[in-house]
Amino acid sequence: MTELKTGKKDKATIVLIAVKPGPLKDNEDNELPSDDFLADAPSALLDYVVIAPAKDRELDGHANAVDWIRVAYAHLKMIGLTSTAARVLVSAGSATEINGNHDLTNGKLNSFADDVRKHRM
Repeated sequence: MTELKTGKKDKATIVLIAVKPGPLKDNEDNELPSDDFLADAPSALLDYVVIAPAKDRELDGHANAVDWIRVAYAHLKMIGLTSTAARVLVSAGSATEINGNHDLTNGKLNSFADDVRKHRM
C-alpha cells in the first residue's frame, strides 16, 4: 500500500485493474477495490503500467491479460513488472525477457517511480 500512497503524494492517478470484475487481492491476501477489469480498461489510455499479479501464474490462460500487455507494449508504455508477470509479457510476443522494462520483483518500485517522475508531463 505504500506504493499507492506515494502515487497519491505525487498527484498521480493510480488505477487498479483486475483480471475480472471485483476486488483484487495482494500477496498478503488483503482485498483492494479494483477500478476496472482487463476486458474493459484499454492499457493504451494509461501513461505507465505496472503488472504485478499477487500469485504466480495468476494471469496464465487469460487472453485479456496477454492482449492488454501487448497493447501497452505496442504503445510504448513504460512497463513495470514482477518476474511473475514477465512470462506473460513474453507470451504476448512483446519481449523475450524482462530487460528494457522495470523489474519490480521483491518490491523494487523506487527506480520505476523515479523514472515515471522524470517523464511526467
